[in-house]
Amino acid sequence: MLSKEPDRCGNLVYPLRANRPLVREPEARQVLSSILERANINFCIEAPTRGKYAISGTIPDRANVDLVIEPGATQVNVEFKEGQPAEHSIQKDFMKLRCEPCAGTAFFHVLQRSNKNTMPSLLRKYASAYNHSIRDDQISKWFTLFICIRESRKCYWRTFGDVTRIPIEEFDPSSLRPGAKDL
Repeated sequence: MLSKEPDRCGNLVYPLRANRPLVREPEARQVLSSILERANINFCIEAPTRGKYAISGTIPDRANVDLVIEPGATQVNVEFKEGQPAEHSIQKDFMKLRCEPCAGTAFFHVLQRSNKNTMPSLLRKYASAYNHSIRDDQISKWFTLFICIRESRKCYWRTFGDVTRIPIEEFDPSSLRPGAKDL
């Protein structure tokens, strides 16, 4: 997934686990960065947030956005995830995506493999994290969730017009659209 060659994307060689190439958050971010660079699109990595964020019980602090496309007034903030992350990790990132000023936001999620329970379990985490990330300082903007499954070479996505108003039932596997292979 993310390239036509199973073990690499250009000069980036995917690391191996049990003799299988892995595409994790860093590899996915590198591949997207390479695509943006080839298209002459400006971006920055680990951009500091303007606001401070915290999940319950922690002290609010500045955070970083994994990748910002076209930094400035029309920027798009992208967070990368891999596998079955803890719900609080998704919640923290949803807070940033919902509250940081920008034109649009996205999660780019990589799964190494998937079975019939993987997507429902993952999307329940996204729904719960979304529900627990509500704040008063949310800003309306579009949101896209991408989920790429490496082993089957499939990608799914769903775009929402306003990240601050997504009905929880929309985080359902049947709502995802299949995407192109070999992104």
